[in-house]
Amino acid sequence: MNKIVKNIVSNEYFILVTSLASVAGIVALIFGSQVISYIALVYFVLYSLFIVWFITKKYFSMKEYKEILNSEHALFLREIGERQHNFFHEYRNHVADMSMLVFDTSNAERVFKVKVETICDNIYDFFSTLLKTEVSVCIKRIVTETLMNSDINTWQVITLARNTKCTGRRSQNDDIPVLVSDNTDFQTILAEGSEQEDWFACTNLENIDIKYRKKGQTFKNSTPYYIEKYKSVIVVPIRIKSDFISASVSSLIPTTPAKRYHVIGFLCIDSLSTFDNKIELFETAVYFLRAFGDSIYTLLELFIIKELTYRIKNH
Repeated sequence: MNKIVKNIVSNEYFILVTSLASVAGIVALIFGSQVISYIALVYFVLYSLFIVWFITKKYFSMKEYKEILNSEHALFLREIGERQHNFFHEYRNHVADMSMLVFDTSNAERVFKVKVETICDNIYDFFSTLLKTEVSVCIKRIVTETLMNSDINTWQVITLARNTKCTGRRSQNDDIPVLVSDNTDFQTILAEGSEQEDWFACTNLENIDIKYRKKGQTFKNSTPYYIEKYKSVIVVPIRIKSDFISASVSSLIPTTPAKRYHVIGFLCIDSLSTFDNKIELFETAVYFLRAFGDSIYTLLELFIIKELTYRIKNH
């Protein structure tokens, strides 16, 4: 209501009507009280008509504006839905193809890497559209041997693939494993039973050191000069509940820790953009990425089973 009043008093027609009222007052003073009554009545009628016209105009303008917004929002959701459908349509084909692939050192790893890069590109398309900014995507894998170690702080993580647009400028150290204990994001996700969420997200990494210092903690990131490469990040686990680990995996990794989840990797997106003023959009992206992370487990599990089976047969 206050907004409507503000719009009325700032409108040029309102100023004109008010000015005419001043002129009418001067005329009334000159010609006497009877004229004042007529002028006041005419002015009141005109003024009332103006208010009705203005509010009606604003109402229909706002209605039209909302319809346009709703239409644009519907188109945006449709585009997001189409991209999500395309991802899962292609992903289904990747899983089917991978399940039939005979693992050997000559081509299986190469084929798998191509598939994972394609997945990164599809996720890049989805989240660049959703967040309306450039993002980078990578899939990280827990080094297979460390899955047999009960101490997660000794686990190592290696970058499996990135979306093709960022591969050249971000892949220099991808072949070097990093410790989980050197990265707060991985530690947060793997720390089952803690009060923290089982994902890691930050809208603005430039402020994160202050946040952790206030809690008497240190934010750790093994990427050198990471703030120059990305300023916001979301990391989610690639995992399954331990109750649903396939017999093929449990037979190959008999000493898997009795944890609630079996985590085999991480799906990460980051951006040079920050989202302090777009918190709801950023939180929406977190839940979408968690869904993508859950789905990727199937493909990585297939690869790990084939890889471990190949090692056992050849060593």
